[in-house]
Amino acid sequence: MVTKESLVDIAAQYENKGMKDLKDDVAEALIVYLTPLQAEIQGWLKNEDALTKVLADGSQRAAMLAETKIKNVKNAMGLLL
Repeated sequence: MVTKESLVDIAAQYENKGMKDLKDDVAEALIVYLTPLQAEIQGWLKNEDALTKVLADGSQRAAMLAETKIKNVKNAMGLLL
């Protein structure tokens, strides 16, 4: 959820309001929520070398974890000798 309000509280808040009020508030909440994420993405895009390294490291780590899982599954199935 974008806000910490419960759905019941949100429904009560807009019970006597129009859709425009709801849409305006949803748009504002999304802007507040997404602004830090957009800033972080822009930071990564400005530093392509760091981004490339993080992606390569993550790919390598994922491959190692997957290899271990595949070996465990094959062993459990009796496919490894």
